[in-house]
Amino acid sequence: MIGITYLCDINNMSYADLARELGISRQTIAAWVSGRRKVSEKHYEKLKEIFKVNEMYFKKQLTELDKLQLQKMKLEYDTLKVNLNAGVILSERNQELQNILHKVNYKINSNEMVQKEDIKSVINDLLNLI
Repeated sequence: MIGITYLCDINNMSYADLARELGISRQTIAAWVSGRRKVSEKHYEKLKEIFKVNEMYFKKQLTELDKLQLQKMKLEYDTLKVNLNAGVILSERNQELQNILHKVNYKINSNEMVQKEDIKSVINDLLNLI
């Protein structure tokens, strides 16, 4: 199995999806996979961007070790994406919490009477963050 086939498989991408991303026909991808045509140099950069791997994997017949290395790279990339997304979410939640605490501090520092509704509002805001 050549790399393009395997990379499409582990990324749940059809040849039609890949062709769309590259701006070429599905038949061109099929020709690459069957060995009737070589991948043109102009497509390697986009393939590397899509799959996040070195271009050597697109051309060669993959060994079992190659497949494991590709799986490992994909897992590392996917884990990084999840961690980055989680960091953004935590950052947004932290900002929301800071805003809630600012409202509470304002009430306390301004010597305003804290009303029952204010407490309910803060509790609801905190619960919405969970």
